[in-house]
Amino acid sequence: MSYGSVVSSAAPALREILGREENCECADCTSRSPTYASPTLGVVVCEQCAGIHAMQGMPCRSVQEHWPEEDLTALRAVGNLNAQCYWEYAVPFGEEKPEVSLVCVVNVLSTT
Repeated sequence: MSYGSVVSSAAPALREILGREENCECADCTSRSPTYASPTLGVVVCEQCAGIHAMQGMPCRSVQEHWPEEDLTALRAVGNLNAQCYWEYAVPFGEEKPEVSLVCVVNVLSTT
């Protein structure tokens, strides 16, 4: 299923959240197709990064699922930009986010 069809099948409130400029890219890597979200952290992430979050005990949900209003409120309030400002405040200036393929390699290495 293409990213566009995933987004179009999401609830209208989630489509609005996914359509924000800050949320067009995964919060953790450079993937341009975030189809999962973490209501706990208030961010949208790609499938690979969602798997890493789940392995760390922070499960994400597909944007195609039904979302309670309180979870939508968290996503609206935080978003990827605010979360990155908070969680990545100590990252040196100019440091780039990893590419999605590198995230997968780190994921595999951390589980072996």
